[in-house]
Amino acid sequence: MKRIKRLKVSVYHQECEGSRESERQPELKFEQMSPVNLLRKRVGAVEYEILWNITAPDKAELEKYLQSIKRDHRLACSVLKKGDTDALVLWRTKAKSSSYDKVVQSNILYSNPITVQRGYEIHDVIATDPDRMRKMLDELSEIGELKILKIGDFKPEASSVKLTLKQREALNTALSQNYYSWPRKVSLEELALSSNISMRAFQERLRRAEAKLLPILLEKELRKK
Repeated sequence: MKRIKRLKVSVYHQECEGSRESERQPELKFEQMSPVNLLRKRVGAVEYEILWNITAPDKAELEKYLQSIKRDHRLACSVLKKGDTDALVLWRTKAKSSSYDKVVQSNILYSNPITVQRGYEIHDVIATDPDRMRKMLDELSEIGELKILKIGDFKPEASSVKLTLKQREALNTALSQNYYSWPRKVSLEELALSSNISMRAFQERLRRAEAKLLPILLEKELRKK
């Protein structure tokens, strides 16, 4: 049986809007929420669209960034959803190359979404063939500086949590707005309002997410004793 290897690598993608934007705004975090949709591809240029979840340290920083990208002629952006400190943004832009395309063409599988922060894309991938990983690294090295962050055997969690997108969004909203701090900084009503849904709907999504996560977290904590 073949061993599955996991590789976590960062790359500064030259001539990429994601790397450029996150370097310009180091306090922001960009998380890829969709595959890269290649709209047009030719030698030395690709046109693509991608859905990002953009997280900022506070409401003012998020609003400042969203206003800035509206004025950027290099990006065609649509804000699909906005909370106090995060927003779902659909980008349409052009670049000389697509790092996502290079990874996929190397027959490598992603184990986690791509994230971009401080100018560097983080690719977390798995493969059974070391040659594929070498090919991927060679491909990525052509578009920017590489840093290998982690490499070793892939060890999936014994109990993976399957959250729906709506449950994940509710949990992310609660965490980003310090709902779990004590004393609480925000109410359920305020969280629901920022998510543009009813309090009952938001509460149900959050409680279902908590019900899936808490037993696993408690089990892990008890094993430490």
